[in-house]
Amino acid sequence: MGQAKQRKAEIDALKARLTTVRIFAIRHCENGEKEFAHGEVSLGKPVNDKTALLRRICMNDWLHNPPMDEIAEYLIQSNSYKTFSAFGTNTAHGFVINFYEVDEEFSRKTGEKTYSCRAIIGMPKNKLDDYAYKFADELKATGEYSVKDYA
Repeated sequence: MGQAKQRKAEIDALKARLTTVRIFAIRHCENGEKEFAHGEVSLGKPVNDKTALLRRICMNDWLHNPPMDEIAEYLIQSNSYKTFSAFGTNTAHGFVINFYEVDEEFSRKTGEKTYSCRAIIGMPKNKLDDYAYKFADELKATGEYSVKDYA
């Protein structure tokens, strides 16, 4: 009976880890300012189209209400997350994600303003938090930032 309880505890712990992920998301605005959100969010099954999610994430203002749930939903649909999952390392990592309100390179190719998501980077959670706080301090020094911390 002791082994069954231990195994159940291990399974419960694994399920808990698989349902949340640490995210540091940066929105690069067209005017050059950066907005960011940092924290742990719950993952669920994707219910929205990935392109529609990307549009909402890139085009909506993050100042008062960053779209953390949409970012998490976008993340789990990304190839980067699937790669980390395949290696079984996604639960030990957080993710740094860069969103661009206007992606210069894509905009030149398409001839119109194009938003994008680039550089989804897996990072150990403690390093992600250090990176997020350092980034926030650098932006505070410039006076051009907005932040929402879900920590």
